[in-house]
Amino acid sequence: MGKFLNSLLVIHMWFNYVTSIPEQIHISYGDAENTMFISWSTPTNEPSTVKSKSKSKTQNTTTTMTKGTSVHFRQLFNSSHPLKKCIQCVDEYLHTALLIDLLPGAQYMYQVNNVSKWYTFTNVMRNVTELSKPYTFGVYGDMGTVVPGGVVSPSLRYLTKDVEAGLIDGILHVGDLAYDMKDDGGRTGAEFMRQIEPIAAYVPYMVVPGNHEGGTPFTGSLHHYINRLRMPNYDKSRNSFYSFDVGPAHIISFSSEAYFWQLWTVEQQFAWLEKDLANVNRTKTPFIITQAHRPMYCSNTDDHDDCTQLNSTMRRGLFSGKTHEKNGLFALEPLFMKYHVDLCFWAHEHSYERMWPVYENTVMNGTTTESPYTNTHAPTHIVAGAAGCREGHDSFNGPRASWSAVRNSAYGYGRLRIQNKTHLHWEQIEDQNNSIVDEFWMVKY
Repeated sequence: MGKFLNSLLVIHMWFNYVTSIPEQIHISYGDAENTMFISWSTPTNEPSTVKSKSKSKTQNTTTTMTKGTSVHFRQLFNSSHPLKKCIQCVDEYLHTALLIDLLPGAQYMYQVNNVSKWYTFTNVMRNVTELSKPYTFGVYGDMGTVVPGGVVSPSLRYLTKDVEAGLIDGILHVGDLAYDMKDDGGRTGAEFMRQIEPIAAYVPYMVVPGNHEGGTPFTGSLHHYINRLRMPNYDKSRNSFYSFDVGPAHIISFSSEAYFWQLWTVEQQFAWLEKDLANVNRTKTPFIITQAHRPMYCSNTDDHDDCTQLNSTMRRGLFSGKTHEKNGLFALEPLFMKYHVDLCFWAHEHSYERMWPVYENTVMNGTTTESPYTNTHAPTHIVAGAAGCREGHDSFNGPRASWSAVRNSAYGYGRLRIQNKTHLHWEQIEDQNNSIVDEFWMVKY
């Protein structure tokens, strides 16, 4: 009998160990220079700890133990089957720890809760005008757990390879994560976080909300979005708006949804955005880059989205109307023009489209016809929503607008390389054969 009880105890301990292994591990930049958020999930209530150490070969390094915080995360309703009892809704613990005082430019190893494998990331020196080497963001939106047919997004495979090869240093996910996080009792959100772990555990995964993050802080996909992820300015915006520098680029992330369903944030966000733009030191960070989900411009004609309208809400603000030239409340396009925003990333349309520099539906190219992106006179917009989700592709059925330079409907993602204080390079990768289907240099002197 004693041997039997001992066997049961061993099985019980083994089961607890296996079920408590951390998963959904991902990292993101903290507010301050030389800080990094580490986030993860466990099925049971475990202490939140991160063990970290520099991989420096030239100096002795010490192992640092950082305590984090956790929340008991549950989804109460099954949006996929709302009339059924939510027996299998997610019930887990979400953890976050903030690593501080990281060595500038150093590579780090970290382990979660003393049981995960060791992961690595590089602490890029962000607060400098000249980077020691170019920095590349992977850029895309509208990536779900599957594409039509039930297979995983093909972009995931190539993005993972890029991260493993050192071709990508960070991610800008321009809204619409998982499709939808709340679905299947919230298990879709958990599955998405597991899918991106081979990317997000090694490079900062920076996000903005899209329409598929809809809900409230207490229910729906927004409940997942604000609990599963941790961005700078979290205490004030809950991942809705924040900014950070990477070398000569100032990156601004904000919520397009403030103009549609997240209306409770629009006034606060606009005031923050205007102040943030006004305070950018263009000598230190000459490039301003934004990311938000719903575009100001697009030439897709398979729906009636805001960006297909002559005067969209995203351009002209609330209560502006769609057919006249009067700006409404919290208009973004004149604000971006005033502060000379260089490059704007959007998604929402499940396709890729690059614009010429444009303002008020008028092309405003740069120095010469041969160099339209050199010393541009207006923001350049890129719709990067082709990463792949359950809704498939969006098509271009109508004529191309005068401000539309390149269109492509294939699954894919972009790479933005911050080369130096005068040059940015952009390329769009098509998943089918992993080829570059579009590229250009943005130059300013």
